[in-house]
Amino acid sequence: METKTNIPTIEEIKKYLEEYGWKFRETTSDGKLVIISPYTLEKEMKGVLVSFKIEGEFVMVSTVGFMKNVSKDFSRNLLAINDHIKLVKIFTTNNDKDNDFDAELGFELWNESWNKETFFAFMDMLALGIEKTIEIISNEDIPHQTDFITYS
Repeated sequence: METKTNIPTIEEIKKYLEEYGWKFRETTSDGKLVIISPYTLEKEMKGVLVSFKIEGEFVMVSTVGFMKNVSKDFSRNLLAINDHIKLVKIFTTNNDKDNDFDAELGFELWNESWNKETFFAFMDMLALGIEKTIEIISNEDIPHQTDFITYS
């Protein structure tokens, strides 16, 4: 029995985002087409950018500039948050500072799990994960910087 490969496309991501009610724009990163969209925080006049890109057979979705310059002293605290947010994960990224790191929140869907229902479910979990992570890092006083988008 052959398994049908359903490689995701940027056009499908755009279609799903439109159905989800999200506004977005296209840009390039490392020579690849990327979709950028703001997630507006509940009861706030600010948001967090989310990027969507295709890497091989995967859709990669992650925040942009969500937790910058986190002290390495807080790495365990930050990664322990993964137990609270389940389907989406915090992952670290490099920065040029010796004692700090950057972290983003996101998920990957591969070709076998790529469909609208799964995408919407993970987008809901990403939104909940962003809100929960902000709450926890605030309560635990984890020093960081966030590149918020503000609305007037």
